[in-house]
Amino acid sequence: MARHHPDNHLSPIRRKHLAVTLLSFIAHCVEIVILMANEDTTQSQNPGRSKLWNNAETIALIDGLYERRAQRADSGNFKDAVYNSVAQEVAPHCIEGSPPKSAQAVRNKWQSVGL
Repeated sequence: MARHHPDNHLSPIRRKHLAVTLLSFIAHCVEIVILMANEDTTQSQNPGRSKLWNNAETIALIDGLYERRAQRADSGNFKDAVYNSVAQEVAPHCIEGSPPKSAQAVRNKWQSVGL
């Protein structure tokens, strides 16, 4: 049983909110690690293919979806409009000469690692 520390001034509701926030942050960090690990594996198996995601594209994808996390459905997916806007945010990070990622590519990347 947890001991009550005299300096613990957080109410049970605030402690629960803090725990949920911390778990959300940890999940976000895990997503980044998984996406980058997935990218490294894919690149080593298929060098030179335009469907690969570089680090800047991956980070833009995570940042874009994280900013829109409130629009995430219970299924873990987003509406097409969200994928379209994130694809536009990812586009400036594409390697020169490679085609920009489409909304479908953003959806596929998210669904391959989404938590």
